[in-house]
Amino acid sequence: MHEAGGRIHLQVWHVGRISYPQLQPYGETPVAPSAIKPKGAQTFITAESGMIDILEPRALTTDEIPAMVEQFRIGAENAKRAGFDGVEIHAANGYLIDQFLRSDSNQRTDENCERGEDEQHGVKHVQPAEDQQQASDHLKSFW
Repeated sequence: MHEAGGRIHLQVWHVGRISYPQLQPYGETPVAPSAIKPKGAQTFITAESGMIDILEPRALTTDEIPAMVEQFRIGAENAKRAGFDGVEIHAANGYLIDQFLRSDSNQRTDENCERGEDEQHGVKHVQPAEDQQQASDHLKSFW
C-alpha cells in the first residue's frame, strides 16, 4: 500500500461500559466514568447467546484513569511500530471517551467530570500534550 503512495491510519478506542464481563480480561466488570447502566444497550457474546443486555459498569477510580490513558498511548505506539501512518483516537458513538463527555454516563465530581463546554477535554487526556499540535497539524494537512 505504501509503495503505491497510500496511507493507512488505525482507530484506537475503548468500549468502556458497552461490554460484558465475558469479553473482559479475567471476566471483570466493564468500566465507565460512573456506574450507570446504559439504557437499552446490548452486546453480542456468542452465536448461542445472541445479544445480551449490558450490565451496570464499575466506575473507574481516579487512580485508574492514568492506566486507561496509558492503554491509548501503548496502542498508538504499537500502531506506529507496525507501520501505520497515523492514529485516530475514537471519541464518539458511546465508547469510553464519549462516556466521559456525556452527562448521562458521567456523574463524576472529581477532576474527570468536565463535560460540555470543552468537548475535547477527554481527548486531550489521552493525547500527550507534546503530540497535540503535531497531530492537529498532520490532520489539517492530511484532510
